[in-house]
Amino acid sequence: MITHYRTYFERLAKNHPDILHEDDNRAFFYIKDKYNIKAFDDAIKSAGKTPALLLERYTSDASANKNNNRFRHFNGRFSLLCSTEAGDESTIEAAEIKAENIILSILVKMLEDFGNGGGLIDIDGDIRQVFYDFEELPIDPIGPVLVKYYGATVGFKWRCPLTASDTAVDWQNNV
Repeated sequence: MITHYRTYFERLAKNHPDILHEDDNRAFFYIKDKYNIKAFDDAIKSAGKTPALLLERYTSDASANKNNNRFRHFNGRFSLLCSTEAGDESTIEAAEIKAENIILSILVKMLEDFGNGGGLIDIDGDIRQVFYDFEELPIDPIGPVLVKYYGATVGFKWRCPLTASDTAVDWQNNV
């Protein structure tokens, strides 16, 4: 699921009119270790432009409901950072507002893609169904990062059906 998750957000960054990530003008970064502050700094240092979308690796858990439907929950987070003039409150506030607006547009896009019965992410024919829980998603300001970058961050949750193929193991019959 890591590939689907990362690719979905990279596609959003490529297609969002305020981000327009390109391979040679990067504005999308995947952060494998959210506790490694240097990873965030390195991403911003290598950004070709801002706003930049920084996607953190998800955490996950599994559950089943009363009907024995099994799900895997993916708890994700992404941040949007914009460049400011260091210490200038007006550009800092403008960056925070811009980041919040971009985040809201991405959340609404996810709702369109995955809300009301779920949607699909297709990576070279490997298709995953995703349901998106759009409730009480706090958007928090962040910054400064490297003195002059400010923006906002948001957490979200996806649910995906847990199928036998996801957990396929050749069990020995000696239990």
